[in-house]
Amino acid sequence: MMTEILKAKGSILKKTREAKGMSLEAVHENTKIPIDVLRALEEGYTIRTISTFYQRGFLKLYAKHLNLDWKEIVG
Repeated sequence: MMTEILKAKGSILKKTREAKGMSLEAVHENTKIPIDVLRALEEGYTIRTISTFYQRGFLKLYAKHLNLDWKEIVG
């Protein structure tokens, strides 16, 4: 169940980024979120080397960067 939720949120991030014509590299440059983390967030995977606290922070930062309601994405 949790994996499905993460994949749905990741899909929203990816579709929004692509609709805005942004590359992962551009998002990385602006947010300083590592590219491998951005990819994992978009694909809906948990990142074992990063605590849940940091993963939620990256989700919030990424959603805010895309002008999405970060509370919906993180919550």
